[in-house]
Parts: sequence; structure tokens; C-alpha cells
Amino acid sequence: MEMKRKKIAVFFIGGNISLYKDPETSGVFAISSKEDIEMHIPDLEKDCDVRFFTNLPTKKSFLGMLDWKVVFEHIVEKCDGYDGFIIAQETDSLLFGAGIFSYLCKDFGKPIIFTSSSSVVGETKIKGLAQQNLQDSIAFAQTDICEVAVCSNGKLIRASRAKRNNIFSPCVFSSSGIDDIGVMENGVPKLFLHRLNRNNEQRKFSLEYPEKKIFFIKLFPDFSPDYFEDIIYKKHLDAILIESLGYGSIKPNLLNTIEEISLSGIKVIILAKYDNDERKFFLDADTIISPFIVLLKNIPTWSAFAKLHCIAQNYPSAIEFKKIMLSDICGEII
Repeated sequence: MEMKRKKIAVFFIGGNISLYKDPETSGVFAISSKEDIEMHIPDLEKDCDVRFFTNLPTKKSFLGMLDWKVVFEHIVEKCDGYDGFIIAQETDSLLFGAGIFSYLCKDFGKPIIFTSSSSVVGETKIKGLAQQNLQDSIAFAQTDICEVAVCSNGKLIRASRAKRNNIFSPCVFSSSGIDDIGVMENGVPKLFLHRLNRNNEQRKFSLEYPEKKIFFIKLFPDFSPDYFEDIIYKKHLDAILIESLGYGSIKPNLLNTIEEISLSGIKVIILAKYDNDERKFFLDADTIISPFIVLLKNIPTWSAFAKLHCIAQNYPSAIEFKKIMLSDICGEII
């Protein structure tokens, strides 16, 4: 008996991967129809039915929570009609969106795969990276995984463990701390680990609005406490994520300022990127008394930032806030 062809929905919401190069004029245009892609990927629908959506009102350099709400609601609206979903997005902001969806769709029951490219569809100088990532994503979206994942350079990575590599790396994204979910071998997806599909009917963007003001701050040597007054107080922030080279690398006067900020009601996550000296990592951790400061390690930066956004929207108490941030919700903490 012939197997039913799977239906895959692809959402183009920005970045080079949402553009194509016209072979006749060499001009670059926004993808607006299936025909724009089929000229570069002739066997696009060889094994499945693919539908492209290009009119989402979200095409800008960085998408906030309200923008991702639009994308989320489009997917929920079409959930019953498709077997898998692909979000083709701008490279620099992909990991934030993938992190948001990791928490919102942890029990979604169908694959949601993010992909991007430094080149446009039809560009041959970079070995067809855009069309290859699209083809691989479509192949992975037909499998039975229940994951929010990132597809890049023939690899499928759990979104909550994905990290961005430097621009000279042959692979833009890689998995931090765990193996890849799968790889493409001779055009066929091979899975290493995955969650089985689960039936969960709770599909809603359960966040309160207006959107909270949350900043990401990366510390550097001689970072002055005075910077926080301009960055935080004047902007009336609700929460901040601070990335540091270990808690011990935060000088006492700066740590005191961070505590004062948190005691004013601002939620603070200190994400430690530590070296091999574990003693340095915990040097100042025991001195922190504020209930609104959470110390994290072993979680990718963008997963922590997305998680902070999801939690801060719902006004949890200090105890609830810390408990949720330290809990492994979708494989983000190892």
C-alpha cells in the first residue's frame, strides 16, 4: 500500500534564505511563490507536499516576543493540516526564536525546524547553502521527531542546546554539550536521538502583555558599575541576563551593584562562561543574598535569554522564578 505523502509548511520570515537570485537578471528578490524556489530546487516535492508562506508581517532584523506570537499563531492555526513546520529565518536572530519555541512547543507533537543561510537561494558561490538547508529541513520535517530543532549544514540540532559559531566556522550552528539529533547521509535523514510524538492539545501563546523589557549584557574587563545606571534604571527594565566569565570574575563592587538592582524588583540571571578552574566559578556565588538573582551554567546563552523572556512575562514570585529558571524544561540544562 502506498504511504500517504506528508505535508510540510515552510514560513519565510526574513534573512538571506527568504531571498532568491534570478538566473536571468542576477537580481535578488524576496521569495513570493513556490516557482521562485523550484527553479533552483527542481525536485522540491519529490517525497512530500510543500506549502510556502511568505506574507507574515514579521520581516525585520530582530523579532521580539510579539512578533514570535504572530508566527506561533500561524503555526497553531495550520497545525492539523501539516505534518511538520519549517521557519526560515535571519541567521543572527534565529537562536532567540528557536529558544522561544522550545519552551512554547515542548509538547507540540510535530517537528518545528529553524534554518537560515548566509547566502540567498540560487547563489552558487557558497555551494548552494540556502537550497541545501531548505532541502535538509524538509527531509527532517518528515520524520517522527517531536522537537524544536535547528537545521544547518546537514546537521539537526536540538534548539535548546544550539549555539552560534564564529563566522569562520564551516558550520554556523552546533550543539552544545549533547550530540546532534541527526545528520543527512546521501540525502536521507539519519536520527541519533529524538522524542517520540506526544499528543498535547494545549497550544496557546500563554504570555501576558505588554511585552516586558529585558536586556542582555555581556561583561568585559573593567566593566564599571556606573554603566548599569544608564543601561538599566533609565530604561526601566524588568529583567536582565548578564554573561560573565565565571561568577568569580565579577568584582565585588560590581556584584554589590547587581544585588542592589535586583532588590529593586528587577530579575537578574548571571550566566557564567567559566574556565577550567571550578573554584573560580563558585568564588562569589555563596555571597549573593538577593532572591531575584539566579546563577546559571551549562545552558546556551540564547536558550537562557529566551527562557528569561518566557518566564518574566508571567510575573512569578522570586521563589517560582528561581525554581523555573533552574529547572530543565526542554533539554536546555545539562
